[in-house]
Amino acid sequence: MHHASETVIAKDRGPLSRVTLYPSCLVIERSEELCELQELLGGHGLAIISRIPIDRITGVGLVTSLFLPPLMVVRYAGCSQLSGRTLSDALLENVHMLSLFDRRAFHRLHDALRTMIAAPSHHRMGAATETSKPAEGSA
Repeated sequence: MHHASETVIAKDRGPLSRVTLYPSCLVIERSEELCELQELLGGHGLAIISRIPIDRITGVGLVTSLFLPPLMVVRYAGCSQLSGRTLSDALLENVHMLSLFDRRAFHRLHDALRTMIAAPSHHRMGAATETSKPAEGSA
């Protein structure tokens, strides 16, 4: 997993989350308020922070919608699958919704991530993806 001293390669902020690319992992951080609201409405507890090791990522793609910003979907063994409902999918641990307007930062992150996962890996650790969920009863 990434260390505080690791260099940030690229980052992007969208309406529901922000994503940061480090040499060892991709970190997706969702809005805590959004996660709490989703729980209050009867949904399952969302991962507030997802740390996905680079060596576990098998692909990255974009899913477009007619009215909402595109979703960046990170694929790895055991990741959540899309349901086809854009707003619901945007809250998955392996998804980041792009900004409505300026997407230059996203394109830098996307290009860097695709380059990193295309590079041959000398060590496939297979470590589990870490997620952080809100504490029970937090408001």
